Amino acid sequence: MVIVIISVLALFVLPKAVDVSTFTLSSYCDRIQNATTFANRLALAQRRPIVVSFAASGVSIAYAAGGAINLPVTDPSTGAAFSLACPAAFPTCITSGAGTNVTFNANNSGASTTSTGASVQVTVSGSGNAQNFTVEPITGFVRRT
Repeated sequence: MVIVIISVLALFVLPKAVDVSTFTLSSYCDRIQNATTFANRLALAQRRPIVVSFAASGVSIAYAAGGAINLPVTDPSTGAAFSLACPAAFPTCITSGAGTNVTFNANNSGASTTSTGASVQVTVSGSGNAQNFTVEPITGFVRRT
């Protein structure tokens, strides 16, 4: 009987008592940071410009041609267009860096450019928690800040 009561408590009470929003946001920030690094390496390996677009509701990655974004990059894990939407609990989680683009291998020169001309700091936040990373221009280096 005691085991049944503990099982019921573990199943229904503990998930509501433990706040997992910090872990959810940290995991999402890691995913978009890794996707940005993936886009940089893919652009250099394929010798094609690739644009990472940051919006308040998520991130998308696409090939660029002639200054236009024309073909989405395929996500190797799903086979679909590479797009990472914010977690359901935080539908608009990108608060800083939203509305900016980073182009890797711009003009087939190997260099990276940003739509702001400077470093792009991306902040993923919600419920008082924030995770940050920065994409550097020229090198395309992605680092956690």
